[in-house]
Amino acid sequence: MLCCHCKKNQATKTYEKFTDGKKQTEYYCLDCYHRLFISIDVEPSPPKARGRQIAMCPYCGTSEEDFRARGLVGCAQCYQSLAPTVIPVVIRLQGNEIHCGKKPKNSGDREETVRRRNLLKNRVEEFIKDKNFEAAKICSEELKRLNNFLYREESDD
Repeated sequence: MLCCHCKKNQATKTYEKFTDGKKQTEYYCLDCYHRLFISIDVEPSPPKARGRQIAMCPYCGTSEEDFRARGLVGCAQCYQSLAPTVIPVVIRLQGNEIHCGKKPKNSGDREETVRRRNLLKNRVEEFIKDKNFEAAKICSEELKRLNNFLYREESDD
């Protein structure tokens, strides 16, 4: 649905008003919503934290700070938009960035563990390249845990 004000951008915010006892819902993009309802006479500017820009989801407007404060994403697109912040938390909580459901304990899924280890290794390199050292540290800890598991499994064979 398009913004009812600019008629260009995707609407992500709603504004409800009552006129003559009837409820009217208007749909706005994030820019128009901020311009019209949040900061009157002030041009919206992206928030900054300690000299750097904070990432924000273009679909729902959830920022890194919102995610850190609430621990919740605003929409499915947040996982991509806020990946450097969200992915390490997801990995820390569920052990992988992709939820695959439960498996039998003795299913012998060594290949899956090796695949996860390689994926984490690539993630660590990406985070270091992007200078996101906090996320790299979290992924490195998970990588170390997987390596210990794999090497322990090899010595048992």
